[in-house]
Amino acid sequence: MEAPSLYNHIVSKQAILSELLLTVAQEFSNKIIRIEATEISPMLKLEHVIKLHIDLSFKYRGTMSLMLSEYVHLKDEDYTSFIALKSDYELKFRSIINECISSGSLVKEHTDLMVFTLLSTLRSMYAWIGKYRSTNKIELTMQVTRFLLYGVLVKR
Repeated sequence: MEAPSLYNHIVSKQAILSELLLTVAQEFSNKIIRIEATEISPMLKLEHVIKLHIDLSFKYRGTMSLMLSEYVHLKDEDYTSFIALKSDYELKFRSIINECISSGSLVKEHTDLMVFTLLSTLRSMYAWIGKYRSTNKIELTMQVTRFLLYGVLVKR
C-alpha cells in the first residue's frame, strides 16, 4: 500500500497514534477493572495483572513501545484521555499492591518504589518478546511472576 492511499483511510499520523495508544490504554483499563473487582486473593489479582501485561505485550508488541514515550505527542483531548486512563490504571495497580501488603502477602516497604519497579519491568516486556520471538507466553508469564513476586534467591 502506498502512503497516499493510506491517507484515504486515515486522516493523519496523529490519528494513527491516537487510535493505537488509546485502544491499548482502554484495553488495559477495562481489564484491570475486571481484575480488581474479582473475589480472589490480592496476590492472585497481582498475578493476573502480570499476565495481563504479558498478554498485551504479545498482542500489541509494536504499540507497547509507543506507549512509553510517544504519548507525549498526542494532542488535546486524546492526550488528556490517555493520561486519565494511565493514571487510573496506576491507581488500580497501586490499590492491588496495597491489598497485598494489607493481607501480609507483600512486605510493607516503599509502595511507590514497589509500584515503579513492577510497572517498569512489566511495561518493557515488549522488548524481551521482540528480542526472543520464540518465547512461550505461558512459560514467560510463570517465570516473570515468580521473579517479580517470589524473588530470584535460592531457597536455603
